[in-house]
Amino acid sequence: MRVSAAYALAVHAPISIFAIAGAYMLGTDLATFLVSVFLIQTVGISVGFHRYFSHKGFETSELMKIVMGYLGTLAIIGGPISWSLVHRQHHKHSDTDLDPHSPKHGFIHSAYSWVYTFDVTPKMLASVKDLYKDNVTLTIEKLSFILPYVTLVIAYFLSPVVCASIALAMFTVFLMETSLNCLFHSPTGKVYNSALLSPVFGGSCLHKNHHESYSVNFSKAWYQLDTGYWIIKLIRK
Repeated sequence: MRVSAAYALAVHAPISIFAIAGAYMLGTDLATFLVSVFLIQTVGISVGFHRYFSHKGFETSELMKIVMGYLGTLAIIGGPISWSLVHRQHHKHSDTDLDPHSPKHGFIHSAYSWVYTFDVTPKMLASVKDLYKDNVTLTIEKLSFILPYVTLVIAYFLSPVVCASIALAMFTVFLMETSLNCLFHSPTGKVYNSALLSPVFGGSCLHKNHHESYSVNFSKAWYQLDTGYWIIKLIRK
């Protein structure tokens, strides 16, 4: 079952094309773009999909669960369950042939083409059965195909430029997320950090730290700024 491919064809590809064309034809607003990138990447993906849904790293309110889940879907990379399934497989089989986006199969595979070749097995589905049991998370997953479209339609009626800016942010965050697979993992199995890029990626570029020992705080030094953890400190119970 290639859920990733179905999602890529139905959601990612059309919105990516619109993002590029819309930015050219409609223009963009820099403030809207930057705020959208921050909310989607840091709150939606780094804090929500990654540390909350996938790793169960902290507890928060039901409202924040919904907010993080919704924002994560705007990265046009799937829902919280499908994202967590891939990420848990990645940690279990990191940089091996069983890693969904293993760098051993080349840059293009680890950056993008894996979404069209990754097969979801019943055993993999069992690894996220905890997420299927949560009704809120399951609802967000089911709606992940339409939430990005609904968001863009509403934004378009507010302002075509706002719509184009948000679409470009969605596409940008997708590229940011997939770049982690190929830029911070080497074919030889080495994992890297980037303190320079970490604030922009919501802490996700402290990748080596994360793989070495899981903590909800990815920073291990004063100069490693984990902006995602700053958000967690504000919203955790």
